[in-house]
Amino acid sequence: KILLGDNMATFNSLLPLMKHFGLCYSGSVIFPTELPPAQPDEVARCWPEVVPSGGEEISVTIEYSQEPPLGLPETMVSRLLSMEQTTCRLLTKDTVVVHVGENSENVMYRRFATSEEIRIRGEPERAWRQAQAVVKEIEACSDEFPALYVSNMVGSEGAVRSLTME
Repeated sequence: KILLGDNMATFNSLLPLMKHFGLCYSGSVIFPTELPPAQPDEVARCWPEVVPSGGEEISVTIEYSQEPPLGLPETMVSRLLSMEQTTCRLLTKDTVVVHVGENSENVMYRRFATSEEIRIRGEPERAWRQAQAVVKEIEACSDEFPALYVSNMVGSEGAVRSLTME
């Protein structure tokens, strides 16, 4: 409301479109471009370098042929924040860290100039199930922006498995 000033009526008329195109989550609207970039100490506090004992980290990297258009990162962030039982731990211009569900899976999304990186941590089987859910969200975004994707990779240090992104 403070940022909008006299534009509140315009915003209220645009809100249904923003909801339709996935730019809202839980009734909130995000504008990551207005947020500060993540600081290394913020990321380290929410996402330690060492994977907890008994856990596994799965990474998903997506590369683009050009800088993603406005709306793609916001759509991905909105989809991650809308996943069931999600608690946001860090929300900045280029990094989102969330805790998903009651089983302690953590998801980190990082946006770079021509790529995105998503990491999922948790007990191995649950982490892989969470990775499958995240890939479904990525696929939904790729349906909206199909020509931009150059390549994608899914990997884990502890296991050799694959998740197909079409």
